[in-house]
Amino acid sequence: MMRDDNLLTIRHPELLCATDQASELEVYLNFASRLKVGGPNQLWIADITYIRLTTEFVYLAVVLDAFSRKVVGWSLDRTLQVRLPLGALRQTISSRQPCLRGLHPDASRVPDNSKHESAGAST
Repeated sequence: MMRDDNLLTIRHPELLCATDQASELEVYLNFASRLKVGGPNQLWIADITYIRLTTEFVYLAVVLDAFSRKVVGWSLDRTLQVRLPLGALRQTISSRQPCLRGLHPDASRVPDNSKHESAGAST
């Protein structure tokens, strides 16, 4: 698709791995890999990436529905503050209005979960 629009991507091998492999932080199991998703709002997948502009970087947080593979929420900001992913999550909850039974963050990327406990629901 990008080729059809005459767009190119630049790959930097040193930037491919975003997780610090040498970190002493505990890595948690990925329970989502065991789920068989049969409908919308059963599993959301989220990620944060950066976008290089001419004079600065901006950060994009995106929430995808695993069943439909559609973007169900997003947020764009100049900083990686907590308002970025929370904005995407709030937009998702507002638009999808799911029955929230549990929230399982990717804790392997959060250095200190105690700072974020008040922001999310418990499982």
